[in-house]
Amino acid sequence: MTWKIYAAGKPALAYAKTGIAEYLKRLGRGPKVEVIYLKASDSETVSRDLLARSAGTFRIALDERGTAWTTDQLVEKINQWEMDPGLKTISLLIGASDGHTAALRRESDAIWALSPLTLQHELALLVLLAQLYRTYTIKRGEPSHRRPSIDAPIPAINAVRRSRICAIVLMVAFLGSTVNFRP
Repeated sequence: MTWKIYAAGKPALAYAKTGIAEYLKRLGRGPKVEVIYLKASDSETVSRDLLARSAGTFRIALDERGTAWTTDQLVEKINQWEMDPGLKTISLLIGASDGHTAALRRESDAIWALSPLTLQHELALLVLLAQLYRTYTIKRGEPSHRRPSIDAPIPAINAVRRSRICAIVLMVAFLGSTVNFRP
């Protein structure tokens, strides 16, 4: 599957450029991801250009009025899309500063809200790439700070610490219920 991300205007914020480059590098081990920058303009012009360039693909408009997906929901959706033999390319559409037109939203196959907030296109792009990266690490079964790998062994030291903590808590609870403390 190929991901084409169309964004109106090139990133100007240094940290956004750095983050975008980092996530594109990380995604290099996974699916094919291509970022295409369009000339920034009004929503009519940008939406018309986005529709023309994404013709024949599965279109997802990024818009704060869309449906918010959890990471797990995104993983499920991507799994479904990857199973569809007719679906080769997904186009993610990041619009102009004044948003997408109603026509673009109607022509899209899905409307995804990364946030209920309005985001600058470069921040939306960075968040989008971070979520794609997270999704594909989950699909590969790689651990993250939020999701340890199912196959990863729990270190014995953690089990020992847990049992000691449980023993201490039980002793304190027992002693607290049997000893009368007097001032």
